[in-house]
Amino acid sequence: MSSLSLGVLVTVYKRYDFIKDALSSLKSQDVLPDKVVIMADDKSKVPKIDGLNVEIIENIRKKN
Repeated sequence: MSSLSLGVLVTVYKRYDFIKDALSSLKSQDVLPDKVVIMADDKSKVPKIDGLNVEIIENIRKKN
């Protein structure tokens, strides 16, 4: 029997005031996600939250 895993994708664009609340909410759940992937326009502004396995992907948009 295989075990299930839970992943969460969070996107943020220039609204870093909400990201800490979103991550704190994830951390307070009964079942924690195995991995949280955050796509952000500036990964240096994403706050660190202990207790979550977080990967940050910086999404750089290029003009055509």
